[in-house]
Amino acid sequence: MPTIEHVKNDPVGALILCKDTYVAIERADREADIRLFQACFVAMDEFDRQPTAWRKFVKHINETSGKKRKIKPDKSFDRKNTIIAQFVFGFKKSYDRSYKVARVLDFVRLTSTDPQVLRSKIKEAGGIEKLYNEAVRTLPYLGKDRDIKQKMRMAYAAGNRVALAELAGTKSTVFDGLNDGTSVQEDTGESDCPPEEFVVEVTRKQFFKLISKGRGKRQRLIIEAVGEREDGWKRFKLISSEPAELPLDPEDNEISF
Repeated sequence: MPTIEHVKNDPVGALILCKDTYVAIERADREADIRLFQACFVAMDEFDRQPTAWRKFVKHINETSGKKRKIKPDKSFDRKNTIIAQFVFGFKKSYDRSYKVARVLDFVRLTSTDPQVLRSKIKEAGGIEKLYNEAVRTLPYLGKDRDIKQKMRMAYAAGNRVALAELAGTKSTVFDGLNDGTSVQEDTGESDCPPEEFVVEVTRKQFFKLISKGRGKRQRLIIEAVGEREDGWKRFKLISSEPAELPLDPEDNEISF
């Protein structure tokens, strides 16, 4: 496991060691994970200061990953956080984990570059997954273009909560108007707002099962959140479906994010 000084002096060699360490870990080790997160965290900062080290790192990935599509150092620099996490934690099987790690590290770096602050925040949140959820709630990138995302990050880094709320749209969201179950609102079929899209991944078998249902037939869908893509869109997949018996329990209408 590389030390912080090792990462600062040789970020490329340190990340290679991190990758080997992660592969060698046979069971969950929270302390080892945090040290790996810290190494990635410091490496992100070092690549900002050492452009030649970043090019060397990308060259190593292109020569060893076996990927047909090569990474271009200059064009990929804005995605360095994700690329570093993918390199250490896996390009294929662990994409969701890698993206979440990169999201957390970037979130913390907006207010501090101290790896000890990262450690403290992970422990205070109760783990990397919970800190990721905090990052998503604080900086909701879903549906935002690149310019808005950058302005959100700048507002958060400056501690400007008002500007952040306006950019994030948290003052008025599509969920504000949802019935909380305390009153019944008439559906007139008209709306001043365009409809929102909610995409769920289904298998071919699940697809044909759903479209075969007759008009008016209700189904209870069990949906699992499976991660977030690099462009900020959340991924959901259908686990199972079954006929819904009326009346539905009001609690079943709640969607947890």
